[in-house]
Amino acid sequence: MPRSRPTGGSILAQRPTRWAIAVGAILLAYSLLQPQLEQQFGAKLPSLGTAQPAGTVQTPDARSFDAPVAPGIDGATDGNTTPELAAEGWLATGILTEVAADDYLSAAGLRYARGSQEGHRLKHLERHLRDDPQRPGRHGVFFGDLGQALRWIDDVYIRGRSGAEGTLQRDEGERTVYEASFPQPVGYIGGRDGKRSQNPEARRIRLVTDGNRFITAFPF
Repeated sequence: MPRSRPTGGSILAQRPTRWAIAVGAILLAYSLLQPQLEQQFGAKLPSLGTAQPAGTVQTPDARSFDAPVAPGIDGATDGNTTPELAAEGWLATGILTEVAADDYLSAAGLRYARGSQEGHRLKHLERHLRDDPQRPGRHGVFFGDLGQALRWIDDVYIRGRSGAEGTLQRDEGERTVYEASFPQPVGYIGGRDGKRSQNPEARRIRLVTDGNRFITAFPF
């Protein structure tokens, strides 16, 4: 009796099963060998279970836009700096005295303590030591390092409280705003608006306090 030959339909029906078995075997082998391959080549290989779907775009974490400034620039510290290292750098300016844990007093009597989005007022001040060209509006940036900024701020505080010439003082609720002019530039205007204006120099500083507690200060 002649042997019947498989029809085209039956051959096509068998192919998907064979391909599925082959692909499954390859994926299984990859999963088992992935750790060894990564160790051998020193690179992170893509994981089968965490591949990003096609057509999607990775976006940065919104918190990254408010990340502290990079270390090593004008005495700034980053988010990974321990409190001990941060305090060591702040005290090294020679302007501050530590009167309690995370509480510092300047020569003029300004207190720098915990607060602000950055966690400490000194970390907030450090954000005004470098420009952020993508920040909306104007961003006042001090010339020099943290120690220089602290000396200028003390000068504003002393002259502003005494009503010296070239200063202004006004109350805004429980806070007090001091403004003082300087004969030389103390910084420049950054941010998006400053960039459009080619970063003009600033000869005035605005200081905001709550009693003797420092809130913020920046050139303008």
